[in-house]
Amino acid sequence: MPQFKTAISIDESVYEAMDDVAGRLSISRSRAFELAARQFVKRYREELVTAKLNKVYGDKKDKDDFVEAMFEYQTDIMENFE
Repeated sequence: MPQFKTAISIDESVYEAMDDVAGRLSISRSRAFELAARQFVKRYREELVTAKLNKVYGDKKDKDDFVEAMFEYQTDIMENFE
């Protein structure tokens, strides 16, 4: 995977904490920031999926409401797919 170099501005305390973590894990500071960024992106994407599912299914009180909502959602997807 290609590597990209970037410059960021962060609070000194975050920098020092990340430097400490990287040292304790015997990894570079760059690798520590990469791992943290990957976790952040993963969590963000999971929260987006959860929000979308809650929007579709969240207010359904019983199984019939849930099944109906699921059917409507899937029908809408198929209509937009064609």
